[in-house]
Amino acid sequence: MKRYFIFLTLFVSAGCQLFTPKPSLLDDLACPPPCWQNIVPGISTKQDALSTLAQLAFIDQKSIYAYDPKLVPPKGTPIQVYDEIIDSNIASDGQFYSFLSIYLLKDKVSVISFQLRIYDITLSEAITKLGEPESIVISPYRENLVFGFVSPSVGVAFVYSTLGQSKKALSEVYPDARLESIYFFDPETYAQFLESRFLTFNQRDSDGTRAHLVPWKGYGAIKELYPPKAP
Repeated sequence: MKRYFIFLTLFVSAGCQLFTPKPSLLDDLACPPPCWQNIVPGISTKQDALSTLAQLAFIDQKSIYAYDPKLVPPKGTPIQVYDEIIDSNIASDGQFYSFLSIYLLKDKVSVISFQLRIYDITLSEAITKLGEPESIVISPYRENLVFGFVSPSVGVAFVYSTLGQSKKALSEVYPDARLESIYFFDPETYAQFLESRFLTFNQRDSDGTRAHLVPWKGYGAIKELYPPKAP
């Protein structure tokens, strides 16, 4: 009986660890976008961001690392438009969930970037919680497509590619598409945001992105709502 009790206790404990909830990205922003956890693009400094990260239980403290992207080859990489980057990992109970990067210009936070891995955040969920995008840009990526959604006046963007999605992702914009990236940025540094090529997974430069941005018209067939522009 004693052995059974010990086994049951260990089983229940292990089960609790298996079902530890994921750290929330969109359910508890703590402040309106583009602010996240009181880190405000355009206002918060590098030290502000580091102090906040140090207080967040779901940030792997050992993963926090600040560096100058201009010292990382190859030269000309789009992210080198920024002065400094703070990288970290979102994790819980040893489980990795997302890369978190904070891009700085003149010691101010310019972009907060989430490269989603374990999260299943859909396009409709992001729109519900962050608002409808103002514009969309669709870019070819080998045999796939990259969809970038952006609200320059707010400072919010999200991106996904058709790789690993439903087959209909190649022909329509649909609510259940799983996002790969979410960005909060300072609207005053929108030019740098486009220059970094975040919206197109490095497929278009700033001019190319601007040329192919079109107003958001909702979900539906790409050919009808977002026909490709002439090169």
